[in-house]
Amino acid sequence: MMRPRPCDVGSAHFAFEVDDMEAVVERSGANGWKLLGTIETWPEGPMTGTRLAYITNDDGTILEFYQLPGSRTGS
Repeated sequence: MMRPRPCDVGSAHFAFEVDDMEAVVERSGANGWKLLGTIETWPEGPMTGTRLAYITNDDGTILEFYQLPGSRTGS
């Protein structure tokens, strides 16, 4: 069974603002979560510079983390 992507209609996930993206992704990985793709950075528009990552677990639960520009390590 193919699971929906975070951008698919009907897909649901929680999003959390973080100050240190790498630390959160690393800590999540140590607890069995897997990074979906890579950590991305918005290139333009009102969210320019915001970093985001999606992680998932074996049950298919998806979490989104985003780090605003100028936060601890996101400048």
